[in-house]
Amino acid sequence: MKTNQELQNILDQATNEMRNEELDSVLVDQAAERVWARIAPENTVTIAAGGHAADTIENCTDFQSLIPAYLDGDLSESRSLLLVDHTHECIPCRKAMKSARDRNVLPVKKAAGPKRYSIQPVVLRWSIAAALVIGFGLLALPFIQRYSPFGGELEATVQAADGQVYQIADTRSAPVTAGEKLQKGDRIRTAKDAHANIRLGDGSTIEMRERSEFFLTKNGQGTTIHLNRGAIIVEAAKQKSQHLFVDTGDSLVSVTGTIFSVNNGTKGSRVSVVEGEVHLDHANHDVVLRGGEQATTNASIEKIPVKDELAWSHKAANYAATLANLTALNGELSRVPQPG
Repeated sequence: MKTNQELQNILDQATNEMRNEELDSVLVDQAAERVWARIAPENTVTIAAGGHAADTIENCTDFQSLIPAYLDGDLSESRSLLLVDHTHECIPCRKAMKSARDRNVLPVKKAAGPKRYSIQPVVLRWSIAAALVIGFGLLALPFIQRYSPFGGELEATVQAADGQVYQIADTRSAPVTAGEKLQKGDRIRTAKDAHANIRLGDGSTIEMRERSEFFLTKNGQGTTIHLNRGAIIVEAAKQKSQHLFVDTGDSLVSVTGTIFSVNNGTKGSRVSVVEGEVHLDHANHDVVLRGGEQATTNASIEKIPVKDELAWSHKAANYAATLANLTALNGELSRVPQPG
């Protein structure tokens, strides 16, 4: 029978041998790949039916647990803003939001049964460490993109406020007057027969129709107008390396410089273009619209002439003239003989 001291000496000797063991880098890389292949499917983000909202928000799973309460209107204002902003930047969470909105809940994938691998202890430890570093990096990436300082500060000023225009914060509201600065996340709303004009720091302008509401965010990709309801007309200034976005919940409009309108209602959205080019992302399909064209996100939404869609604007006559010139130009081009 060996004494405790002898057993301790044997354990120390084995530990020293493992520490001093020289490993083939190829074996380490192969082991890391096998371990990652095993644990990667378990990182797939799914939404379980009847899930409960997370108390703290640390990753995409926590964000997606908030989606049912958000769609039912039971989520707090602050968490709603966080969720909407995150789904704009995170493609998996945005797809999850769309799936939940269509009442197509993603099935929870069952984890594969445990498999046994014959890997030396030191190699296994290094493989697990490498997998954890990679996993942490993947989880942290959306937060790095969201809080990246490279987007700069949001600049937005109310140029005009005709009628009852309010800034909404939780359950409180305050009148908005010309010259006021808007901060990231500030909701602005127009009442019946009210209009407002907002100018962004890059020179872009937003004209609000009555009974409309939106708020602004900005990150490394550009500025996003989150249109909760109503209609706006955007004259987007030329963007250098960023984009201007309009998020309606069921679609995402992106531009680099153009004039267009977005109308968001209970059935869906209608996007109309006066000039330039607009990219409309809806249901994982990207549609390109050009001057005089229009698209809807729901077949039940009626299409109307673009000039009629903009008739409420103070600049309706200018937009109508631009559309008329575009129509005349397209007519002349259609009469040009084609080669061959």
